[in-house]
Amino acid sequence: MLFRSNLGDTAIGVAPKARIISGKIFNKSGRSDSETVLKAMQWMVDPDGNPNTEDTPRLISNSWGGTMGSTFHRAVKVWENLGILPVFAAGNSGPRKETMAAPAGYKQSFAVAASKEDGSIANFSSRGPVFYEQETYTKPDISAPGYDVLSSQRGGGYRKASGTSMACPHVAGSADRKSTRLNSSHLVISYADFCLKK
Repeated sequence: MLFRSNLGDTAIGVAPKARIISGKIFNKSGRSDSETVLKAMQWMVDPDGNPNTEDTPRLISNSWGGTMGSTFHRAVKVWENLGILPVFAAGNSGPRKETMAAPAGYKQSFAVAASKEDGSIANFSSRGPVFYEQETYTKPDISAPGYDVLSSQRGGGYRKASGTSMACPHVAGSADRKSTRLNSSHLVISYADFCLKK
């Protein structure tokens, strides 16, 4: 999403023409459970519940995660089989290696690390490699601006925030603009492009 702010001509965000479908998985305390999350993941495949309409999203941006395990793996595979790009925030458990968690750590997920303005990876950003189902592979897949990013806030106004949850929407918005399945060799995201567009 791209918004005009009360900061003059400054715009924040990406993909100004994207259509947004939102699913709530957390309660007021910021908690959820696997059953609720899995129901939401299933709902996203056909939001209006009518298989005759074409409302399956091209991608789903996810800024949540848990421990590495198989709980959400089948749902992510279903998304991938339906042509949905599963974009996930890598997590904020860095800087140690092997700190990726599920679902960002699944091979099918497009995991997004947080970078700083100088291009370095933010200290908090989770890192790979991932060891899962007797395989070792590299994660995250890409990094995007995730440190001191200008964002809207609940109740109105704007603030700077940091985290892979700030980086993930940059990639999702960029992927939507390109309308294609991506890998990191197809997409370059920089602060100059997306943090403060004028």
